[in-house]
Amino acid sequence: MAEMKKQQEKKAEWIQRGHGEYNEVPVEKDFFKEIKKEERALCHFFRSNNRACDVLDQHLQVLAKKHIETKFFKVNAEKAPYLVEKLNVAILPSLALIRNEKVVAWVVGLDELGGSYDFKTEWLAARLAQDQIIHWQQGDGYDRRPAEHRNNNIRRGGFENIDNEMGGSDEDSDFD
Repeated sequence: MAEMKKQQEKKAEWIQRGHGEYNEVPVEKDFFKEIKKEERALCHFFRSNNRACDVLDQHLQVLAKKHIETKFFKVNAEKAPYLVEKLNVAILPSLALIRNEKVVAWVVGLDELGGSYDFKTEWLAARLAQDQIIHWQQGDGYDRRPAEHRNNNIRRGGFENIDNEMGGSDEDSDFD
């Protein structure tokens, strides 16, 4: 009971600090205010009228609402030249994955998400979970394998399907 109460208090604190939302930070110096004292945060460096950035925005809005343990926000790269230079942001979209006020990893472009505009939100969530930016919740349905292995389904099925595929059984096996 005490643990549940503690979790509720933590949730309320996160919501008060802007978790559960996905907003633009209008002034680049506010980037540091957004990550201050945050255990987990994600910053999307974007440019207006960039299709890849717009697509990523849609997925991030969904994840921000679902994963209130993480602070989600975005910065217009054209309005943040100092920050872009300091963090070496060269390709848009770029996601800075932040833990305890430090950038621990980047998701640059859409290559890790399948390289196209029609990737699934679950793929992005799995990528964020790899770097512990979002909590993995049982039943989320996210594919936890690294992105480079996610679409490489080399083998499906197993021995239980061999009888049906081969049209028989192994009753006369020499390996009894």
